[in-house]
Amino acid sequence: MARRYAAVLGLLAFTTVLIQAVAADAAWTPTLSRAIAYLIVFTIVGAIIGWVAEEIIDDALESMISEEVALQQANGTNSKKP
Repeated sequence: MARRYAAVLGLLAFTTVLIQAVAADAAWTPTLSRAIAYLIVFTIVGAIIGWVAEEIIDDALESMISEEVALQQANGTNSKKP
């Protein structure tokens, strides 16, 4: 998930800078430098956001599974149902 967020945010930032440059008829050399800088920054931010989201989801799933197991053990239904 972290890789996906990183890729999406980085490419979105890069594309946004390029579109703004085309719309403003800006010079390409400084535009590409700025686009690459934004690509790197937003890729790092996206990776952090994706990692946090993945940890939250993993913790929630682990909690749900442990609650379900505890409930089954409390009810004495450890055997498989047909």
